[in-house]
Amino acid sequence: MWLLALSLLALADEPALAPTDVPADAPVALELASEQPALPSIEALIDEARGRIREADFEGAGLMLNSAAARAATPQEVVAVRYFQGIVLELEGRLPDALRVYEDTAQAYQGVRAQDLQFRRAEVLGSMGRYDDAIASVDALGEVDDEADRAKVALVRAIWQLQGGDVPGGRDAIAQALAHTAPADATYYQAKAHAIWAQSLVAESRERSLDVSPRKQVRALEARAVLMKATEEHIVAVANLGEVEWILDGLITLGQGYTDVGDALLTARPPRKIARRQDRLAAYNAALRGRAEVVWTKAHGYYVRGRDTALAHRWHGARVDAIEPAIADVEARFQ
Repeated sequence: MWLLALSLLALADEPALAPTDVPADAPVALELASEQPALPSIEALIDEARGRIREADFEGAGLMLNSAAARAATPQEVVAVRYFQGIVLELEGRLPDALRVYEDTAQAYQGVRAQDLQFRRAEVLGSMGRYDDAIASVDALGEVDDEADRAKVALVRAIWQLQGGDVPGGRDAIAQALAHTAPADATYYQAKAHAIWAQSLVAESRERSLDVSPRKQVRALEARAVLMKATEEHIVAVANLGEVEWILDGLITLGQGYTDVGDALLTARPPRKIARRQDRLAAYNAALRGRAEVVWTKAHGYYVRGRDTALAHRWHGARVDAIEPAIADVEARFQ
């Protein structure tokens, strides 16, 4: 801009030229100067970054936000850019860095998007496993005016309650939050709530040991079947909400759950009458392995669907990185 201004000042000192007197190269120079593209606005750069975040292109989003940061002038612009820089850091798994961005920005620009920064701070604390701190942080938000934002707050608070170890209370809180959330509101957090609930169901299923008496085995298998069916129902709800990140999480959760069920079948304690006879024991173990392989096949299918979903949406990250090793791990069980 300064060079262009100096050029224009220099031209202003020259006598005006008639069209016939214009040198051949002058129009080209003036044309090039006048055709310089306007720089995109801060808002346009942030919008572009948001689009790249949705495509999981975190590197590209970071470049857009760095460009915006270099030109941000007002406190509102600076805070808006830093807010999304924090989100990119979260998605890249750099949680301490994200927390530092939110806290430093809130301190430097007090009162500018204060609730937004506080909410993101709470989210990072939750992702770091600091559930009590996360709940305290979200409770400090004060009055939240927007209905969709209130739904987000209720959902994340319930999620952290569940993740923090209060399983019955957390599930009840999630159920209430979902019941009071409009279908189109806070779909990301609705999906997350279903996915976290599903994770807790798989964890509960894992606790049902089959290395018990045959009578207890029946009850344990029935309980696992009920828990896995409920897990599938929650992941169907996630899929209906269309949130790719949590669809992937749900498919991985189902893969893990059914892998665990298959592994547990191999630990089932044989009845005493069978255990005393080697031929019967061999047949019993072969039957158990056959049942386990059916369940492992189901687990394998969920992992493959997760991989295909990630490819279709060009999604990458820690969850996607875990899928191929999980597929190989299940396939090794068939060898």
